[in-house]
Amino acid sequence: MITFKNDHACLSNFWPVTVTVNGILFPSVEHAFQACKTFDLEWKEKIRTASTPGKAKRLGRAAPLRIDWDDIKIDVMEGLVRQKLTALPDIQELLLETGSEVIAELNDWGDTFWGMTVDDDWVLTGRNELGKIWMKLRGELQGKNAKIVYIASVIYQGQMLLTGVNSTYELAKQSASNVASVLPDGVVKVHRVELDAEAFPTEMTEEDPS
Repeated sequence: MITFKNDHACLSNFWPVTVTVNGILFPSVEHAFQACKTFDLEWKEKIRTASTPGKAKRLGRAAPLRIDWDDIKIDVMEGLVRQKLTALPDIQELLLETGSEVIAELNDWGDTFWGMTVDDDWVLTGRNELGKIWMKLRGELQGKNAKIVYIASVIYQGQMLLTGVNSTYELAKQSASNVASVLPDGVVKVHRVELDAEAFPTEMTEEDPS
């Protein structure tokens, strides 16, 4: 499990990064998130100028809450974390290195909405909504880094004969057709394969070679 400590402390909302809300700059995701809780402009400015993310968090808890906050807070958080990920490319690399591990903010302050708590028996409790956001964004990054290849083969006398792995459908089809031309009743097959960042197949679909 990846937690928001040591090498992964940058996943915390307290990590310094400039994000914007309605054109206004904030020094961390925590500052911006807490300011979004209220429509009161004076409270927003108090939160924005708080000297630390922790102070911003305490001010956000005291500010008059907008009535729709529970309906929008997850979307607000995701939008701010997306900004952070775009602004800090190093975090993108770090996130990809976590592979498929669970990401969670384990905490001892009782936050079971954004994070998770753990008892003496190592029983985890919590919705882990912030961890889910990070894992969602990681999945999107992994998808962007995926590579598409085409595997060409010929079905002949009940056996599949691999004829090549190509970067385009046309090249794959041609390599299989060349082999099929000398095999009576050989059937050309082309499969589209999606590889993840580590070159492991994640999806294979058959393409129509006609």
